[in-house]
Amino acid sequence: MIYLACPYSHPLEGVREARFRAANVVAANLMAEGHVVYSAISMSHPIAVENNLGLDWDFWRPNDVYDDGV
Repeated sequence: MIYLACPYSHPLEGVREARFRAANVVAANLMAEGHVVYSAISMSHPIAVENNLGLDWDFWRPNDVYDDGV
């Protein structure tokens, strides 16, 4: 499995949106090559935006599947 990590946090909404879309393109390309991909930004961005959740690492860290709590 590939854990796709990329920058996300930024004060400008347009930058966050562009980063989200770029992550989706990369994830799709990897999937098309036959890889299994987990893209946290692809999953969490729409959930956060549509439900007014936090957009920073402090909010999303507990949902990071690779976070060992350190």
